[in-house]
Amino acid sequence: MEAKATLRYIRISPRKVGILCDLIRGKSIAQANAILALTPKAAAEPLMKLVNSAAANADAMIYDCMAAFYMACASFMSQNYGAGKPDRVKKSYFISLAYSFGVGLILGGSLFLFGRTFLALFTTESAVIDAGMKRVGVMGFAYCISAFMDCTIAASRGLGKTVVPTIIVVMGSCVFRVIWVYTIFAHFHTIPSLYALYPCSWALTALAEIVYFAHCYKESMRIFEQPKAAA
Repeated sequence: MEAKATLRYIRISPRKVGILCDLIRGKSIAQANAILALTPKAAAEPLMKLVNSAAANADAMIYDCMAAFYMACASFMSQNYGAGKPDRVKKSYFISLAYSFGVGLILGGSLFLFGRTFLALFTTESAVIDAGMKRVGVMGFAYCISAFMDCTIAASRGLGKTVVPTIIVVMGSCVFRVIWVYTIFAHFHTIPSLYALYPCSWALTALAEIVYFAHCYKESMRIFEQPKAAA
């Protein structure tokens, strides 16, 4: 069974779009995603969004809800750090992490349980819904994992550390994913094996970010210990 999707009002010449369409025509959704993700063409991004349009509609909604707590984390941590309240610095991080994790778990779990109903809002094609559910099956309970990564990045930025967290994100969420596509996905060639790179890359990046944040936090808190030592 075939599923069709239509892309309109894109400001790219038909010839350029046609070149990419020829690359993915007849391919599975997983193969098309991999090809488009690694193709440095202007039309690759809108075409990849088209391929994933049904299931991907939930991503922005869930991420935006979680991102509110990331911004709050960076803001509250920087304010309390500047005000000389170290106890509130740590508290701001853990509260923001707990809320963002909870939101990701609840919304992702709801998407997993009611995925077909949600996808039916965007398409009536059963084949498209089935393909979307393969994505939801992997991503449903994976959104909460990203909370550890993004909230910790925000916490590091709240302490004034921006360069290293950015490098870690590039390595974990970009370089690692390319390696995954050429190794794990190249071996299995299945949709779940492609989508699994998201929670795996988030978990790996989160671990590195947490280690770095713990180091930065200890270094940053020393400024509040100096007066006590002098006394």
